[in-house]
Amino acid sequence: MKKKLTEHSNGYNEILEGENFYVSYHPDTTAQPISPFLAIAFSSCENGGEETALCYDSQYLILLGDHRKEYQKRLDSLEACKEYFYQNQLLRSEWSTD
Repeated sequence: MKKKLTEHSNGYNEILEGENFYVSYHPDTTAQPISPFLAIAFSSCENGGEETALCYDSQYLILLGDHRKEYQKRLDSLEACKEYFYQNQLLRSEWSTD
């Protein structure tokens, strides 16, 4: 497993890399962008807070909250990560692309 931080204008994401997929954790979706033109793009979560996204094949399966520990246990299998996502639909973000 590879772990890295990716910085951007409204904070950072922690990335956990699997085989042909990755998990992206964003600790604060309420952070203010550096440009008003970016405000729409970064106002992704109406309630703010943490988001964890399972990303593969241009799909973004997003859960509200911090799910890094749960995904980290499953990083050897995309199918196991997808199963975890679908078992937690009460925490599904409206921005999820599934």
